[in-house]
Amino acid sequence: MLGGGVLFAVLYGVLLLEPLQQRAESLDKSRRAEAATLAWLEAQRELVASYAQAPTPVNDGRSVLAVMNEAASAAGIAGQLKRITPLDESQIIAGFEDVPYGGFMRWLQTLTLERGARVLRLRMERRPVAGLVSVELTLGFP
Repeated sequence: MLGGGVLFAVLYGVLLLEPLQQRAESLDKSRRAEAATLAWLEAQRELVASYAQAPTPVNDGRSVLAVMNEAASAAGIAGQLKRITPLDESQIIAGFEDVPYGGFMRWLQTLTLERGARVLRLRMERRPVAGLVSVELTLGFP
């Protein structure tokens, strides 16, 4: 009878308590990860608010293609801009080959902040040389 009680206690611990403890540890780990994500999001609140206060893009009468070329020159990536295809008056497709990632991002930021460009589609591929990418994107303009 005593052996049956001990067997029951061992089975109870192994079959019920141990899985419950593992589940509790898993949930606690998930909770900590969610708390870290929430803290990061809260830290981004000021940055997001600054975007909402960004100045309205200016349309100075220049064509979208002229603005794109000027921004590419200013970012030092005009030589890597291989294709510009207008889709209509407010959308273009642009293609870059072996462009420095930082230069491309400066170019895109200029178009976004100064002209209100929106990225509608983006495909970026890493190149064999570190820091270079090939990019094809569709931009929409107001």
